[in-house]
Amino acid sequence: MSDSVSTFVARVLIEQIKKYKDIDVVQNNIAGRRPNYPYFAIDVPDPFIQVDFDPVSDHFNLKVQIKAVTDDQKQYYSLLSYIQRLFFMQQPTYELKKQGIGVINIEANPSTASYIENMTIYDGGYDLTLDVRHHEEDFTQGGILKDARLNYKEE
Repeated sequence: MSDSVSTFVARVLIEQIKKYKDIDVVQNNIAGRRPNYPYFAIDVPDPFIQVDFDPVSDHFNLKVQIKAVTDDQKQYYSLLSYIQRLFFMQQPTYELKKQGIGVINIEANPSTASYIENMTIYDGGYDLTLDVRHHEEDFTQGGILKDARLNYKEE
């Protein structure tokens, strides 16, 4: 079975993030052990925003959230700057475009500082709206319809 579109897009974004910075990137909202600080957390809160009238169109938008997570405020702002600029630079933009992905908009997702045992954790980042062109088969269609019978009873 092939990856879902959101899994594919997240994988492509993670590849770009890690290509230019040696840092862990994890899926957000997963219980369990997290890597050492700093790291990025990625989430796809809205995997399909229809832009055409055709619900099975290859063209749609997708929302992705990328957050920097660290215990150092200076490092936090540096990581935010990295993410904010990365996807608008020439090479990453070109490589995303080759895969059918383009950044439409980036919005700040403010930090929600957490205080844990004499330590402050900064985690905030950006919500990216992406333009995606990705073909998926219509899973409701098994092939050509050979016969159709109307099951209608007039009263």
